[in-house]
Amino acid sequence: KLKELIETIKQQATRGFRLLSNINKLSQLESSQLDIYEIDVCDLLRKAIDYVKTPLQNNLTIKIDTPFNEYFINANELLQDVFENILVNAVIHNGNSLIEISINASEIVQGKKRYLQLAISDNGVGIEDARKKIIFDGKKLKVNNGKGLGIGLFLVKKLMGLYKGKIRVEDRVKGDYSQGSNFILLFPKPKRRKT
Repeated sequence: KLKELIETIKQQATRGFRLLSNINKLSQLESSQLDIYEIDVCDLLRKAIDYVKTPLQNNLTIKIDTPFNEYFINANELLQDVFENILVNAVIHNGNSLIEISINASEIVQGKKRYLQLAISDNGVGIEDARKKIIFDGKKLKVNNGKGLGIGLFLVKKLMGLYKGKIRVEDRVKGDYSQGSNFILLFPKPKRRKT
């Protein structure tokens, strides 16, 4: 009983820290111009995976399918927070004894623009269609089954806008939200510098 109480206190402290951290980052976004520069997506994704995996070594499997060892986009270090927020949500909103997350990377073309597409899918509880429409909207933040306010995904949306990227969420299994979520992130490929 005491171990459970200690674990609950640790979880609440971690959630409180993440909440304060996210609010601070939102404040930075609102009050100043953040520098944007070419940065390696793969490196920041690896760091985010390590952050999430460390406390859950035995209960979490993350499969990565990418043809890239490195891929540079215009962003900044806060891109790691984008990945961490999505991965942490995949863990928190998952009742399975083994949490499974898949990350697929590819380059796609939409219109005349090239994008890096990252698809991050999980085997969690999923997101109902009505919530999908408001999940990134900071005006509709509310507690979801005691598991959070949604500030993390609001931060994700704001950062993706800063990076000129796009984000959406779909059902992992089309038509059955209860089988998990699939977050699709699109990052514009920077124009090559002339040397």
